[in-house]
Amino acid sequence: MRELVLRLIRTERSIHRQKRGIFNIVGRVAHSLFGMFNSDSETFYNHKISQLEEDQLDWLKFMREQTVVVRSTLKSVNQTLHDVSATELALTSELHKILNFINIGNKKIENKYALTASLLTLNDHAT
Repeated sequence: MRELVLRLIRTERSIHRQKRGIFNIVGRVAHSLFGMFNSDSETFYNHKISQLEEDQLDWLKFMREQTVVVRSTLKSVNQTLHDVSATELALTSELHKILNFINIGNKKIENKYALTASLLTLNDHAT
């Protein structure tokens, strides 16, 4: 017996009754005849508006998250460009040092060649 009563109580709670009043009936007739707003339309549009507001909030959240991602990516790219620029300056400096070293070595070789050529010329005139 107790189970039957509990089952009936659960069934009554789970049934969603739609309120019916004279205004709802008049509203349905007016809606059918003239396309006027009735309680069903009100429920439908309220639900759609709520859903639209939730979707807008989701989009705002998504846009904020994507803005954070884009900012983070731009910061990373900026840091990488800064590092590349610093590396380029270091490489340029080292290449100039190598070029100066080669130029100094070439001048020493040219000087030795000129000296050797002068000695050979003197040696040829002396003999």
